[in-house]
Amino acid sequence: ADDDEPLLNHDPWQKAMTCGSFAGFTQCVIICPMDHIKCRLQVQNAKGPGFKGPVEALRTILREHGIFRLYQGWWSTFWREVPA
Repeated sequence: ADDDEPLLNHDPWQKAMTCGSFAGFTQCVIICPMDHIKCRLQVQNAKGPGFKGPVEALRTILREHGIFRLYQGWWSTFWREVPA
């Protein structure tokens, strides 16, 4: 082999797993509130007036329950996304 040729540098699986897990964690922080709002919109009562849209749902949840309610179900999302 020629000394001027670059060496192939393959990342070990641990680095790929760590980077993938961090990306999954970051995705959880963003996806969980959106998923919670989506679920609230899907199951709202058909008889009475519900949320008019996702922005109203977000405002109502924040006003009535606080930011922590948006992350309800976070662990389920975490265990789905981080190992993947």
